[in-house]
Amino acid sequence: MVIDTHRHAYGERSREKFVERGLVDPARGFPQIRGQEVFLYESYWDTDKSLLLQREGGVSKAILSGGSQVETLSRNLFQRDVVDVMQIIFEDRLKLLAQYPNDFDTMVDADPFEERGRRVLEAAITQHGARAISVATSFGAGAERRFLDAPECDWLWSFAEEKGVAVHAHPPFVPFGAEHLNQYRLLEAVGRPFDTALSFARMIVSGVFDRHPKLQMVAVHMGGALPAVLGRLEFNWRLNYEGIPNPPPGKALQNERTPFSYLKTNLYTDTMGFSPTGVRQAVELWGIDRLLFGTDYGPLPFSPQEHIDIVKSVLPDPADQRKVFFENANRIFRLGP
Repeated sequence: MVIDTHRHAYGERSREKFVERGLVDPARGFPQIRGQEVFLYESYWDTDKSLLLQREGGVSKAILSGGSQVETLSRNLFQRDVVDVMQIIFEDRLKLLAQYPNDFDTMVDADPFEERGRRVLEAAITQHGARAISVATSFGAGAERRFLDAPECDWLWSFAEEKGVAVHAHPPFVPFGAEHLNQYRLLEAVGRPFDTALSFARMIVSGVFDRHPKLQMVAVHMGGALPAVLGRLEFNWRLNYEGIPNPPPGKALQNERTPFSYLKTNLYTDTMGFSPTGVRQAVELWGIDRLLFGTDYGPLPFSPQEHIDIVKSVLPDPADQRKVFFENANRIFRLGP
């Protein structure tokens, strides 16, 4: 049994809108590229074809997510209210589940800055069994970009705690600093991991997890660049503003515990990153019980088999493999027997 906790697929209405607005031309073939180096491969566009590689690659079921898209799709694609787009995307996911019941499960996408979306989340979770809430790690652009430590997001963390539902956080299509990343196709490889690191660093040091101790989140892509800066967050927390005369008001770090400790209590990560070294590091930092199998398949046209082989090469013990491939996902996403 292999559960892919990091899988993307476009629904019917999203594909229709891409064609209608001239952003995708299926007749041209794939891959295609849109503004700011957003690449589109056939595995993301054609669900039937992508399922062949998913099945052949050894994935038993994939949990669909798309938190990096809902605000962007609302503004640029559907040009409709973001709550309406949350509903549209989830309804499209339900159609995919009905069409491929043995291959897919789903999360529900949310805009954490829009509390009106609570009604969509409530119905998706209680009536349709959505396995998690999917969000982006940042929203907006330039000086207006907002991150998940913002007080406006607090309702979502309380909601997730109340429902006992995990929050799956994925970097947006266009991360912060995108204007410096396009020359060598670094938007995906560098920009998105650092967007994840910045957002979770802000959540940790602002005390979000202290105020919401039961909140469970998934930082995808092996935590992005978060592991690389954990040591620096540690010394920052130890130093804080101690001994600094007249510290700037409201700038002191607010986390009650060492930054590293939140990985063991509030955060999960996945194995997506094409790096055996990264998987080893994730096991060391998070622990084997907080590591999920994920591929980012769809947008990235590589067979899930490559990811499975990496995990097996790092974790030869079948008991460890079972935890990463299924048991941890079963616990955090409430998949059942």
